[in-house]
Amino acid sequence: MTDIFRRIERARRRLGIRQIDAAAALGITQGHYSKVVTGRTPPSSRLTERIDLWLTANYATGEDTVGNDEVRIAELAASIQAQCAELMGLTIARRS
Repeated sequence: MTDIFRRIERARRRLGIRQIDAAAALGITQGHYSKVVTGRTPPSSRLTERIDLWLTANYATGEDTVGNDEVRIAELAASIQAQCAELMGLTIARRS
């Protein structure tokens, strides 16, 4: 595991948040987060950038939430995607 992944896992544990919450803050799934931090999947340059922003914001503020607009947008987008998937599943199940 590279240094950035050790740092994000350390920060996640220090903040007491689950992988799924850290993943949502980064705009990725928990499964992808797990694969990235264990080195099974290389991160994109954009994801590495978001990780750096997340780490900087969390180490600078010591808070559980990130004040960075880009990260908050990623959190909201992940939430909306999850809700849309759930809605589609419910709609399809209802038609059956």
